[in-house]
Amino acid sequence: MRKRDWILLIFFFLSYFAPGKINLKPTGFVNDFAGLLTQEERDSLETSLRELEKQTTVEIAVVIVEGLEGRNLEGYANEIFNTWGIGKKGKDNGVLIFIAIKERKIRIEVGYGMEHILTDGRCGEIIRNIISPKFKENNYYDGLSGAIETIQKLIEGKDISEVLSQKDKEPPALFFVLCQVFCLLFALAIMRLLGFLIQLSITIITDIIAGVSYIINPVYSEIAILLVFFIPFFFLIFLLPLFSIIFQKILKRRLKKYYGSDWKKHWPTKLIGSYLSGFSSSGVGFFKGGGGGFGGGSSGGGGASGGW
Repeated sequence: MRKRDWILLIFFFLSYFAPGKINLKPTGFVNDFAGLLTQEERDSLETSLRELEKQTTVEIAVVIVEGLEGRNLEGYANEIFNTWGIGKKGKDNGVLIFIAIKERKIRIEVGYGMEHILTDGRCGEIIRNIISPKFKENNYYDGLSGAIETIQKLIEGKDISEVLSQKDKEPPALFFVLCQVFCLLFALAIMRLLGFLIQLSITIITDIIAGVSYIINPVYSEIAILLVFFIPFFFLIFLLPLFSIIFQKILKRRLKKYYGSDWKKHWPTKLIGSYLSGFSSSGVGFFKGGGGGFGGGSSGGGGASGGW
């Protein structure tokens, strides 16, 4: 066999086994070829990305595939980016969020015009701190929407540390539930049933106000957090002791009026507990009998990769 025949044979062999060119066609900004998202989730992301493109001209494409089909993650993402021409021609202001489900891989590919905003380090932080944690919980929509929201804030000029710190300071709902349970149990310990009922009323009222304020406008979420967290604690530490002293004096005066010197026998210790009786008879302080503590562009090759 001649040398040229060998070369042709090797060429056809490599062509046969090498991954072919991509045949994926964009259907919009959100391209879910794996059926990972619901129709409502796709529509929501599509609306957000179209609005972002209208306001800033930046084109962000989301591409979700079943697997890499033997391709390299970075090469596959780069090929899609350049084949589709993500970003405006001349501006190269495109961003590709590429997800490979089978390999559990994530890639953020960035055009030349966006590299000063979405540096490799920033892309890595978005993957590690926003997308991956949500993907590990199978919460794909929140991971993608969170990444898009973060990229938008970076485009607006905010620093990545500021954006991520805002997300980090949103404590989980379980934290607030545990705090409120602690307040209720502590109130029960120091004032028994009466203290528990008072604290429960305060907790329910603040939760309702917080919920309504958040529904009216999510911007008020910090105010809602303030209400849910600080008001029950403030009441427990400052107002409950004051209320108990006032209540004790009123009750003591009434008991003396009706029972005279035998008023102590009618002191409702089962209802109010040792906390009030400690104040009335021995002058012992706050913690009497108990305790507690408070705690058409082209890719610039920049970006980052990760997994979940």
